[in-house]
Amino acid sequence: MKAFIKQYVGGASAGVVQVGLYVQGLRYHTSKLRAGREELPPVSDDAAIREIAHQARLQLYADEKAAAQHALARLGKEAQRLARAAALAGEKTHFMKTHSGAPRVFSHAEVAELNAKRPADDQLELIGFAGLLEHHCCFPNCPLFLKDLRPPDTLAKSRRHLYHHLKYFFTPHYDYLRALHARAATVLRGSAITRQSEQAFLSKMEEAFSCDSSPDYDAKYWRELLKEVRLSILRVL
Repeated sequence: MKAFIKQYVGGASAGVVQVGLYVQGLRYHTSKLRAGREELPPVSDDAAIREIAHQARLQLYADEKAAAQHALARLGKEAQRLARAAALAGEKTHFMKTHSGAPRVFSHAEVAELNAKRPADDQLELIGFAGLLEHHCCFPNCPLFLKDLRPPDTLAKSRRHLYHHLKYFFTPHYDYLRALHARAATVLRGSAITRQSEQAFLSKMEEAFSCDSSPDYDAKYWRELLKEVRLSILRVL
């Protein structure tokens, strides 16, 4: 150490040099901090050492402040996420009050009878043979029951406005299964046993959808819903 001090620092005190090197290391502890500097502050001058220590304290404060701000931002994002989740849960609860159970399904004769009393630009259309309607909500308790959900100036074939209306069935967790009615109608049309036996129908449907693989699966809820769907479709087949 003495030889090093004598060669590179001159007659400075060994203790001062050690302190200076230590403080300099605190302040310029990465290559990024050292980059672009032709030379570092001297390590054998009391004033320089004090300045380095001061700068090190400022940097430590800045790092702690940045870490605290980052933590607050993270907490803020988590609070926002929880607030959004709570709001979504509230919206879903309100929605399910008027959309619980199975929707109403219609036969061709019923659609024709209803259309005879409806405007020409607001006719009901069946989706396939399951009894559900294009563009119209089929839940009797819904305030928009049998209302065309497309904007007046966008009477397109897309069902996206209907799916948007029914989005709470699929978020934040599933209370319905896509193509449930179409699959149920296919099962009932293809097998006399499923038309006669409720248990046979339930077994076929549970096998087809593998409901129990979902983390939101509630056996009692799905079985009751499937029973309602079966009865409603049998009425219009």
